[in-house]
Amino acid sequence: MATTLVDAYARIHNYLRLSLTAKCNFKCTYCYTPDVKPPKAVPYQFMLRLVRLFASQGVNKVRLTGGEPLIHPNVVEIARAVKSTPGINHLAITTNGLLLHRHLDGLLDAGLDSINLSLDTLVPAKFAFISKVDGFQKVWRSFEECLGKLKSIKLNCVVMNGVNDDEILDFVELTRHNDFSMRFIEFVPYTGNQWNDKRFFPYKNIIETIEKKYKIERINPQDPIARYYQIEGFKGSLGVIASITEPFCDKCNRLRITADGKFKVCLNSAREIDLNEEMTDEELIKVVKEELLMKPKEHGGIKNMIGNGNRPMISIGG
Repeated sequence: MATTLVDAYARIHNYLRLSLTAKCNFKCTYCYTPDVKPPKAVPYQFMLRLVRLFASQGVNKVRLTGGEPLIHPNVVEIARAVKSTPGINHLAITTNGLLLHRHLDGLLDAGLDSINLSLDTLVPAKFAFISKVDGFQKVWRSFEECLGKLKSIKLNCVVMNGVNDDEILDFVELTRHNDFSMRFIEFVPYTGNQWNDKRFFPYKNIIETIEKKYKIERINPQDPIARYYQIEGFKGSLGVIASITEPFCDKCNRLRITADGKFKVCLNSAREIDLNEEMTDEELIKVVKEELLMKPKEHGGIKNMIGNGNRPMISIGG
């Protein structure tokens, strides 16, 4: 029977986010850092070994991330191996969607349960400005294909003041006839991502914008990180991830492995530890448990995020 990964604050960790690559085919300013060379990824066979070890310790959900995970040449093979790991009952992926039309059927066949699709604008020209790729139509096609094939879909939008905050209501309207979760995410500072307080659009402002047109009701699905809402008569739901203004550290159940084999217990902390292929299974589990006990109670807000030496988001894996 699997044991449980618990930190010093009695938080149980059953959710592993596995970054397959630190490379991406987009260059979004809130994530991409041009001056940082992507680290060399560890062999994916080692990643799968780590998944088996984490599953033996009570992890039952794995999310494939990046960079952009769909550029990994073995992404479908990895997905299949992860989902077939004893103890893993939920497989998810976070993607920008550009290549999803090539891999969706393969991922579904491998056992994919849910998908988070990143889309920060519904305006093709603005999409090209944010991502530096003229790929809106391909991403939109991927979104539409998911609607017919996956039950659990989340569309993630990082809201930036003066960039895409004027599209919030357009995104909300998408949930009228489509059964998915539209999630708005506060812009969070990471090394080199051009964060500043003038571009920050907080949870309170997001909700106020929505309430100017719609009557929303708070709902409470099993998701510790987002606050969810429903509009009467709409098929989909709304969510806001307010990592800055309404942090959810007390409910955090996430662990992360970066593409270069570093173990991180907190997304917004610079602290990480190397998981070495030469280590035995027993040594790896010991290191993981010891590091988990070092997980901070909370990330400490903006003042502890800016200039704390944390890596760029693209190097961490969301």
